[in-house]
Amino acid sequence: MSHTNEQKVQFINGNWQEGLGHEITSLNPARNEVIWQGKTASAEQVKKASQK
Repeated sequence: MSHTNEQKVQFINGNWQEGLGHEITSLNPARNEVIWQGKTASAEQVKKASQK
């Protein structure tokens, strides 16, 4: 599975945004297959998402 920069996975203040944190890969443990790849939210994105 390839990750593209167009993939928006963070929902922040009503908008889908690409994560700016580190890369992660989610695996199916039964088959050791990649389910999803992307970036986590950065600390700044988490802070922004938690503000009212």
